[in-house]
Amino acid sequence: MAFKATEIRLDPETRSQLEGWVRASTTEQRYVRRARIVLLVSDGMASRAIAREVGGLGPRDASQPSDPPRAWRRSAASRVHSSHGR
Repeated sequence: MAFKATEIRLDPETRSQLEGWVRASTTEQRYVRRARIVLLVSDGMASRAIAREVGGLGPRDASQPSDPPRAWRRSAASRVHSSHGR
C-alpha cells in the first residue's frame, strides 16, 4: 500500500515568515531546520528527499521520531489547517 503524503499549502504571509526565519542568523537552528522542512513540504518535495536535503538525525533514541519530515509534515499541516479554521 502506497503512503499518501500530507499536503501543506502556505499562505504568502506564512511562507514569508518561515523564509525569514531560515535566512536570519539569529534563529535557533532547530527552528531553521523545522522551517526548512515545512517549506520543502509545501513545495511538494518527498519526505525522503527532504531528509537528504535537511540532513539526518544523529543516533536514534526513543524520544526522536524515525522520520522527521513526516512528523513535521503532519505537525505543520495540523497547525496550518487549524490557523485557517479548517
